[in-house]
Amino acid sequence: MRFTFVALLFGKLAHASLITLSGPGGTVPDNQPAGPGFVANAVTADSRMVTDVTLTLSGFDPTWIGDLIIAVRHVGVAQTTILNRLGSASNPIAACGAATLGCSSNLAGSTLGDYTFATLGTSFASVPGIGTDATNIPAGTYESLFSMGFLTGSPASGTWRLTIIDASGGDVANTTWTWRIDLTVADAIPEPSSVILSAMGLVALAGLRRWNKFGIAKGS
Repeated sequence: MRFTFVALLFGKLAHASLITLSGPGGTVPDNQPAGPGFVANAVTADSRMVTDVTLTLSGFDPTWIGDLIIAVRHVGVAQTTILNRLGSASNPIAACGAATLGCSSNLAGSTLGDYTFATLGTSFASVPGIGTDATNIPAGTYESLFSMGFLTGSPASGTWRLTIIDASGGDVANTTWTWRIDLTVADAIPEPSSVILSAMGLVALAGLRRWNKFGIAKGS
């Protein structure tokens, strides 16, 4: 009984929730290496602590993934770079060789599904044909260039910003796509007094059940 109570209590303390920030996509201007590119902001007033972050792009169809620089920023707090011209010197992939323009493969979200970027995910280096023009990268969860962990450890409140830059000419993305930033946050830990009261209640309930089991009246 004692161990069961401890497990239940700590399970409650470790509970987490999800905050979803989302919006429509739009034009990612071609050949704009210095930006600003496509920029979208979303605001939350939730002050719970961020423990994990993912970015999902839905229906996104840019050709030549090596053109893209994608970043997420918690404005005034932290930022991380998710892609930085995949296959170039700043984000090398052996299968793309020494190409200064990055990998020529494509994202094809409108037909293949969503692309999610996370701290833990599939490495782009493991995608068959990643270095060829004809390859449409499968939908799935992919590893961010730099850890999403840089965005954790602070209250979620504030402005969250997605930036997508097309750093070279000749290939463009569609305009009818959407984005979503998911923030995993830790729920508030109960006050010590409420934990003690919960423990006392569970102990009392266990005692009543034991009395009833042996036929002992509560008033005897």
